Amino acid sequence: MKSNHHTLHVLSIDFDLFQNVELNTIRTAYPDGVDLPTQLSSLVWQSHYANPESYDKLRNVTANTDMIDELKTLIEASVKKHFPDTMICNSHKHIYDFIHETFDNADYTKISIDHLDMHHDLFNDNPEVDCGNWLSHIQKEIKTNINWIANPISKDAYGLNDAVFDRVKTDFSSLKDHTWDIIFLCRSDNWLPPHLDDTFTEFALFLIDHSMSYRYESGILTSRWTPEYQQSIKQLNGQIQELKANL
Repeated sequence: MKSNHHTLHVLSIDFDLFQNVELNTIRTAYPDGVDLPTQLSSLVWQSHYANPESYDKLRNVTANTDMIDELKTLIEASVKKHFPDTMICNSHKHIYDFIHETFDNADYTKISIDHLDMHHDLFNDNPEVDCGNWLSHIQKEIKTNINWIANPISKDAYGLNDAVFDRVKTDFSSLKDHTWDIIFLCRSDNWLPPHLDDTFTEFALFLIDHSMSYRYESGILTSRWTPEYQQSIKQLNGQIQELKANL
């Protein structure tokens, strides 16, 4: 059911926003910022967990459950007025087609995006649409208003200057009384440590329960942090320790 207005209201959620993480951990223990399929990114994360110098840093990263609960409350208030369509994926790049699919098949004239993300997703060196520049492509094609809510460490972690970041919010006060037509959620595997996957899945299922219609990428509701995965980390860690001992 389409709401009675000409603005497409979009809630864009990257779950990497909800990390309690120190800047030093981002810089020294996280993989390079490359958007990879789940299977490949899981292997990359495995090597980072297995590294004795980064394991404790990574395991100290937690989910900001207070912020997650606050967003749930806002979404529950929104769906009392209008149920959204929802898409859940790994990569944020898929929101580009989701937005166009909705916008192009209705009488909307502009877009308002509440962008909840550790990253701005506005620009990079890739001319094609990807997870790091999809917002700029949307802006070029459709009149768009963007409300970016970032992680408190986003400014220092990603080299944002004061002029840019002073206009960015780090709390949800601006979302009060907002109603969304579509909600997009991504896990962003290469920016979210696998041990936070269960929290992501719980939130994804919450969105499904509060949506008029939904779709999700195959496997995205399955945690990467399985007992087998954790055992493989321990085995690789043992091999690394043995190699270091023999140096």
